[in-house]
Amino acid sequence: MSSRMPETVEEVQAHFPQGLDEEVVARIREIMPHHLWVCSTEDRHRAWCDSCGSFVRIDRSRHRRQALCPACLHEAEVIHTWRGCKTLRDRMLLYIYGNSAIDTGILTAQAVYVEMDWGMAYEDGVMPWQVDPDVYVDSRSVFVYGKGSATIRPKGGCRVYNASKPLQYEMCKPAGPRWHVYMNMGYAGLPFYVDTDSLDEAVAETPFRYIWDAVSDDFLRWGMKGAYLRFFTMTARYPFATECLAKLGRMTREYLFEYSEQNNRCGHISINWRGKTVAKVLRGTLTKAEKKWLRETSYTNVLLVGAWQYVRQSGCQSISMMDMMRYGMVSADLLRGLAAVIKLPRLLRYLKKQEVRNEGRRLTVDFYRDYIWDCRRLGVDLTKKSNLVPRDLLEMHRMYHEQVGEMLRLEEERRRIEQGVLKLRQDRSKEKAWQKRRKAIVRKYSFEAGGMTIYVPQHLKELITEGAAMHSCVGGYVDRVASGGTIVVFIRKADDLKERVGTMEIAADGSHIVQARAKFNRDLPPEAQAFVDQFNAVKIERRERESA
Repeated sequence: MSSRMPETVEEVQAHFPQGLDEEVVARIREIMPHHLWVCSTEDRHRAWCDSCGSFVRIDRSRHRRQALCPACLHEAEVIHTWRGCKTLRDRMLLYIYGNSAIDTGILTAQAVYVEMDWGMAYEDGVMPWQVDPDVYVDSRSVFVYGKGSATIRPKGGCRVYNASKPLQYEMCKPAGPRWHVYMNMGYAGLPFYVDTDSLDEAVAETPFRYIWDAVSDDFLRWGMKGAYLRFFTMTARYPFATECLAKLGRMTREYLFEYSEQNNRCGHISINWRGKTVAKVLRGTLTKAEKKWLRETSYTNVLLVGAWQYVRQSGCQSISMMDMMRYGMVSADLLRGLAAVIKLPRLLRYLKKQEVRNEGRRLTVDFYRDYIWDCRRLGVDLTKKSNLVPRDLLEMHRMYHEQVGEMLRLEEERRRIEQGVLKLRQDRSKEKAWQKRRKAIVRKYSFEAGGMTIYVPQHLKELITEGAAMHSCVGGYVDRVASGGTIVVFIRKADDLKERVGTMEIAADGSHIVQARAKFNRDLPPEAQAFVDQFNAVKIERRERESA
């Protein structure tokens, strides 16, 4: 009977003692939040500690502040019973592990919901040291090594506390943490604990101990308590595969942890859980060097195993797991895309040669992938060997990356121009207002000297193209120019009006030059600045003197 999987609620319950024994209640009291109860307003430094059950003298006695019990040295919260005690309630969901009442080699776990309602009891004249916790069994699980697991829970997935009807349990799917049931029903922030002491003690009596010894330090350090139940569920059903992952090294243990914590939704690698050899479990054969590396490495990117599986399944036996880690070959999707361009062994040999050529600078497949992306954007013929494996990858990558950046800049410039022109077409009143003002501006500011000339834009859309080409904000001046709030003219070559030199803004009243800038808002070159100085002397200062 001990080795048979329980199939009914009664068979699962048979693995547990009737009720909760004193040891379980003692563990609950130890894990529950502790308080130092101050019951008298006249002596606020005398408190009762619900951890050690004795009256003590405390140094700090501020309500709801932390203090140290001098008797048991537990840190506890100070509670003045006449302040806020009516609404004080401690809740938690606690998982306690044990051994079956039928066979000590079977591991069991039960989730208990615990509540300490301090306020209601105190109103009835019951002192804090007379309050007992309300404990309800939420769910129970049985793990039979090599057979599987069985779990019972309240019917309908309801919570056990304040259930509207007498509790009835039902069999459910493999074990998973149940705190979400309480959090979704108004118990936000419900503390969730795993009694790790009971876990270690219980596992030590079962066949699970060999696997737990390998993973316990990592699982306890990572601290995601929801992983334990799923881990033992998998271990009970697939002990050999779980043991392989637990003992191969830290990277496979981390995969095992993520697989347990995320309930088979981590999406990293595909494990053959029914495999009876390491090669079948991992869907590939590890070399002795790879096994040794896995046991010794601190590398924990579990994507590497999925990429390694792809490499082995594609027939590449010459690429080791160590090389894959060294050259960033940790994504099966990335390798699948690169394999369509170049054979992976050839790529690895090429990267090694490039590292030697570039004095040991580290190069990864990500770097080569970026180079291929740039080639495709620029339409480079990758069937040519000189393009697929260039003599100097760093230099070609830099050159093509700059070209792609320029191409993207031009595309952005084109998009800005199109958007600005479309906006102007939708508002024709601005263009009409500009045309009325333009003739007077041409008569007033036409000027040519030193091979340069002043060009007054014929249409407002030219402000947008000028701003995009010169990388300045003049494209945003359309409204001000159209309304007469400012004057913008362009500095061009006299023999080629398409050659941009600079952009100049003149005050609306013509009293001074606001600014004159070259491309990227830089200072004008000396010859252009000399031209602006002449323009200022003839068209601005002279007119100011004549008008005066």
